[in-house]
Amino acid sequence: MHLKGNFETASLTTILQMLSNDMKTGLLRLTNEENDVRIFFKEGVVIYARGTAQEHALGQVLMSKGVITSDQLDECLEESSRTRQALGNILVKKGHVSLKRLKKHIADQAEQVIYSVFFWDGGRFDYSDSDLVPPGVLVTHLDIMNILLEATRRIDELDVLKKHLPGDDVVLKAVGAASADQVKLSPIEWRFLSLVDGKRKIKDITRESGYDKFTVYQVLNSLLSMGLAEKDEVLASKVEAYGPILDLYRQFWVVVRKELEKDLGSRPFIIVGTPPPASPSKRRDFIKNLHETELWKWISNILLKARPKDEAFRGVFKGIHPDNTPTETKDWVFECFKEEAPEKGARILEEGYKLYLTNLLKDLPDIIGGFRTLDVIAALTETLSKTRDKRLMLSPDQSNGIQSVFAMASQFVAEKLNDEEEKIFGLFALKNRKYLS
Repeated sequence: MHLKGNFETASLTTILQMLSNDMKTGLLRLTNEENDVRIFFKEGVVIYARGTAQEHALGQVLMSKGVITSDQLDECLEESSRTRQALGNILVKKGHVSLKRLKKHIADQAEQVIYSVFFWDGGRFDYSDSDLVPPGVLVTHLDIMNILLEATRRIDELDVLKKHLPGDDVVLKAVGAASADQVKLSPIEWRFLSLVDGKRKIKDITRESGYDKFTVYQVLNSLLSMGLAEKDEVLASKVEAYGPILDLYRQFWVVVRKELEKDLGSRPFIIVGTPPPASPSKRRDFIKNLHETELWKWISNILLKARPKDEAFRGVFKGIHPDNTPTETKDWVFECFKEEAPEKGARILEEGYKLYLTNLLKDLPDIIGGFRTLDVIAALTETLSKTRDKRLMLSPDQSNGIQSVFAMASQFVAEKLNDEEEKIFGLFALKNRKYLS
């Protein structure tokens, strides 16, 4: 069996439950702009999971818990890179950690890898039946239902933790000099305190510590409550002002991309006007290649064309590209508004994005047809409804403003359908009807 597509947090739960209930044996790959996670199933049970930079993360966690020293980690990482052996195997061989203890850490890490995906905004999944497991790995056995229950609990608790630390771009600095005689901290808390330097953002601390996002927020909140760390309030105010707007519209563009890709279906060759090969195998390869090249270019160009041209917004939106990572977009916005008060900058950004959305929804009927555009508006409305929760912290005015854009766009499409004959397939498809049989 082979499955692939896009996923969000809710659909990720469904995917994992299905693979478990159907007793599947194979590889599930989950990706987004910055991460690549691989989960191996055997008869419905997770036996191994690894994420981006996992080997380094395992070493950092073992070091922060006092299991190994930094010199031992550096030595074993160098040997792992040179011999291409798993880091864990080298640690056991050198006697730095017992096999039993290593297996426990690897099982914990596999769980953390899976939990981490539940904090993504979404991504793509690809599952294939397979008996292949990477050579040399220590197999574990994880129950999916227990993982799903714990993931739900963590999502709810992280919402509470984020009230004090509103986003991954917040910078923390240590307050005073703490010593073991003055304050009692766990090894993990000492590790995190060493990373709180007034320069690292939370996402930097997450990457360098080797711990998952939930644990990072837990420990940093603990340091805040003990008065050992404090936020960079200037940067925190920017994250609070711009973060919800940027996160919401990033989710909107994911929805638009998904809907446009759905419309094109298995016929991306209409973009370049070239008929596919007759051979089924060559046709599949041809279409896959176009999906990975021309299709995404085409969708990105539709989004780029809709960017506001008004003088008040042009400067900001010239650097906001649909293919940017969230970090690239936030860094650009922070730089553009560095001389503005966050409240004023947020108002400009919000109005610019609403105009951007308006332009896009007015363009879509001539591309995919009026009725399909109404479907896109419905999907966007559902996304807005889902994000009207404590995680995004949208104000009622912000939510109502976006709903008014949807209402005006729906009216525009309805009037267009009344005035003109409906273009069922969209303009680009009508010009290529000979390929649509």
